[in-house]
Amino acid sequence: MATQAKNLFPTQDEDVEAAYTWLLKNIPDFKADNIAFIGGSTGGHLAAYLGLTKGRPFVSLSGLLDLKGFYENHKETIPKQLIIAPDLPSKKIDQAGANDSYYKWIIKNLLASINDDSLEKASIFSKVTKKSGPGLLCNSMNELVPAYEHQKLAELLRQEQIPVETCLLNGSRHGEAYIDDIWPNLLNFFKRYI
Repeated sequence: MATQAKNLFPTQDEDVEAAYTWLLKNIPDFKADNIAFIGGSTGGHLAAYLGLTKGRPFVSLSGLLDLKGFYENHKETIPKQLIIAPDLPSKKIDQAGANDSYYKWIIKNLLASINDDSLEKASIFSKVTKKSGPGLLCNSMNELVPAYEHQKLAELLRQEQIPVETCLLNGSRHGEAYIDDIWPNLLNFFKRYI
């Protein structure tokens, strides 16, 4: 009998929400007006989730945003785990471009069951409202996360009149791998919105 994986969706969203609430309640220097969220890859998804639902600025570096769309567009792709050495720096993880098998593996291991409802809830697009925070969305053109995901989120934010900035970089670097190139964008974004 197979055992059910732990920490399935929406555990991640609940954890970052609990951490944010705890900080505001227990640390006097943490005020909502001084907080922004930043993350890369799955952390980019969580940063977007918090920014969209808490109305705070957020930066998503190669965030996995459209789990439903990706899954539907890759029905024939066979999921495959990417084995990562525990001492490998994050800047060196999966820098060879697209890896559809790994992205699909992430989705399959995040959700208890794969169906339209669970995929929709795990995708970030449904979280956009008029109260969402402004976003900075960065992605490489040919990497693990398809660049259209950030462009689609940017369009949804624009439709709600929420400020959004995008960075599309050449190549296949993922998340933190291009942080040095976008550092000025990050600083300017935070100066504008915090």
